[in-house]
Amino acid sequence: MKKTTNLLTAITLLLFSISFINCQATIWTVNVQNFSFSPGNLPDVKIGDTVKWIWVSGNHTTTSTTIPGGAATWDQPINIEFQQFEYIPTVTGTYNYWCTPHAPGMAGSFTVGAAVGIADIESAGDILVSPNPFKDNITISSATNTDSQISEIKVIDINGKMVYSSESQYMDADEQKTIRLSNLSAGTYFLLVTDQSNKIHRNKLIKE
Repeated sequence: MKKTTNLLTAITLLLFSISFINCQATIWTVNVQNFSFSPGNLPDVKIGDTVKWIWVSGNHTTTSTTIPGGAATWDQPINIEFQQFEYIPTVTGTYNYWCTPHAPGMAGSFTVGAAVGIADIESAGDILVSPNPFKDNITISSATNTDSQISEIKVIDINGKMVYSSESQYMDADEQKTIRLSNLSAGTYFLLVTDQSNKIHRNKLIKE
């Protein structure tokens, strides 16, 4: 019986590990070179993924043109001095952008869909955050009074830039997790919490 129990435990841990790996967000890379974005279109981006522009040559920008309502705009140089820029979409829809000095010929786009099992993106129904507005730290707790496995926590600014990231945290039903955000400037941010079932819960944060 003990061997059977150990075997079942091992299988459970293996399945959880596979599930944990599969629920990680994807980083989509766009090379900026030769007056083009490569690839020019990304059709399968999901909420919580990262779109990363990487400089190869030239003096360019990545600048949003038409994007979904409620999404954050961006306008960032991509050159030898600023060689990378990352954007994390929080709204579904098609995002169009171009290089300002070489528009309209140098343009690209990506289409964002909801991740499988995504929760209501406007509210974190199973996740409580306090205080909000906050000054230095926020605390995260479970609204359902059940144990949970948090696979990833992200804080994103209004330009879609990730300013905080933490992975793989177990939270007891009555436990609170404290996140230190005292280094952030005053303003609006988004908290994205991915749970063990690959649901992404979002809260709007106000830093005083």
